[in-house]
Amino acid sequence: MFDFIFDPDTNGIVLQESEKPLRREIRPVYCHELDMLGLKNRWRYSSDDSAPLMWAINSFYFYKGRKVMKTQGGSCHSAPVVTILEDPEPAGVLLQMCDIAGMSARNRPLVDRLQALSVEFARKVYADYKDRADLFYVAFSGGKDSIATLDIVQRALPHNAFKVVFGDTQMEFPDTYKLIDTVEASCRAAGIDFIRAKSEQAPADTWSVFGPPSEVRRWCCSVHKTTPQVLTLRQITGKPNFTGVALCGVRHAESVRRSTYKPVTTSAKHNGQIAAHPIIDWSSAEVYLYIYAYNLPMNDAYKKGNRRAGCLVCPMAGASQDYIRDMSYPDAVRPFRDVISDMYSQHYAGAELDHYITGGWKYRRGGRDLPLDLGYAEYTKNGIQHIIVSGPKTPWAEWIKTIGILQNDVSPYKIFFRGKVFAFEIEETKQGYKVTSAEPNRFFLKYLKHVFRRAACCIGCHECEADCHQGCISMHNGHIKISDNCRHCAECHKADDGCLHYKSIAKTKVKDAACCKCGSVVDYNTIGLNKRLIGRNTRQFMCLHCLAEFFGTSESALQHKIDEFRDDGCPLFK
Repeated sequence: MFDFIFDPDTNGIVLQESEKPLRREIRPVYCHELDMLGLKNRWRYSSDDSAPLMWAINSFYFYKGRKVMKTQGGSCHSAPVVTILEDPEPAGVLLQMCDIAGMSARNRPLVDRLQALSVEFARKVYADYKDRADLFYVAFSGGKDSIATLDIVQRALPHNAFKVVFGDTQMEFPDTYKLIDTVEASCRAAGIDFIRAKSEQAPADTWSVFGPPSEVRRWCCSVHKTTPQVLTLRQITGKPNFTGVALCGVRHAESVRRSTYKPVTTSAKHNGQIAAHPIIDWSSAEVYLYIYAYNLPMNDAYKKGNRRAGCLVCPMAGASQDYIRDMSYPDAVRPFRDVISDMYSQHYAGAELDHYITGGWKYRRGGRDLPLDLGYAEYTKNGIQHIIVSGPKTPWAEWIKTIGILQNDVSPYKIFFRGKVFAFEIEETKQGYKVTSAEPNRFFLKYLKHVFRRAACCIGCHECEADCHQGCISMHNGHIKISDNCRHCAECHKADDGCLHYKSIAKTKVKDAACCKCGSVVDYNTIGLNKRLIGRNTRQFMCLHCLAEFFGTSESALQHKIDEFRDDGCPLFK
């Protein structure tokens, strides 16, 4: 909502009203981060972490408004390169800590306005949906944005009118769990229900069967975050198709993709779910100033230089952030790094293996380089669809209920699918079975493949169960049960290729990217720029020339952005 300027008097920042505020994401820098960057022997500063010493915007560090340092590169095994642009103080002079009280006093009028507007927004959302929703809840992550959002909501709504739901991925920072304990205790004291939702499967197990998550195979978000929350809220409401209003700390300034979000949206993934964003127009400066002004708890992960309070090892994290996380929590990070090393060491060694360990794992599109057995193969020959399943994990006869009604119980099978009867055959083999179908209907064959991919690959991650809004799928102790009341709506088939596990480890062919506008080759860094500017999940890419035309800018300006993102350690660039 507001812009900011640096305040040399307090070594802080001051909000200012502006018609077109610059969306600069700023963060405080504490002593621990300077220690990790190797500055203890160069600059003199206190080890007191009650207040920041500097502020950072992207890879640049500011002291009393002066740009004094820049970092570049880094990886989980190597520190970013530090370039001193100017010593913040003369040699031997102690760096001044930010005067939080003084900074807060100067910002209080505008911070209070932010609060009033956001409280009013939350109250309006409650009034609009209280007669239609089964529950309201704050989607709490332990990050700065959810801290501010929770404070807004608890001021706006009666404390018995909403709950706080923490989606525990079991991969959070140790500091996050400390904060969660603190917030849970304060919620209990204030009469606010605090709920923890987590998968019944441990990350050590899921990483070993799914393979490490990647930018385009982020199965972890569904398995360890979204799905457990949906199933937990179903238990609370007693309804498989409950309507929930999630009050989230999403902000426009966080990313290009989130810059398009509306203040209130309906979920594209789970029908009937509403997401409301009370601080959607806030900048990071406003979030931090709000936390300081109202003396709210802050996750100590930020004091160690982490820009986000997310998972310990994340494919979306920049290379420099990998270093900060590994230095901050070496014991917690190590098991995940070990999985990456163990998997890729079976195909690679030396420099190639190091490439994957230090970041190459983030870019995998399938299981081509992973030592994981799919137990599934498919091909078409002479117009006949062939599917081979080896060592099936779950019974196909249950999964087939999700697409239609079997008309008989012996091969060749007939199934009533979308108003017509289709046929397929199953032949038993020593390892499993072989499925064939001569049906020309591609729509039917798509869902038939989904059925047998699940039979071959399902490990009970519960994604399909969460996607079924009728409550017709249940998974207990590895046993899958599809109710005879299934409506064959195909909502449970929304996962790519019908199964998260299959999609994560299926062998994929690498194709050259071509510009969707002119057909010219799109290089690696330009693909990364497309993802940063348009969206991480975009499948069509533009070359630099067409991208410049699309955004009304110059190719040189876009090249500068590539350099900036690369220097900031973004894994999409090299």
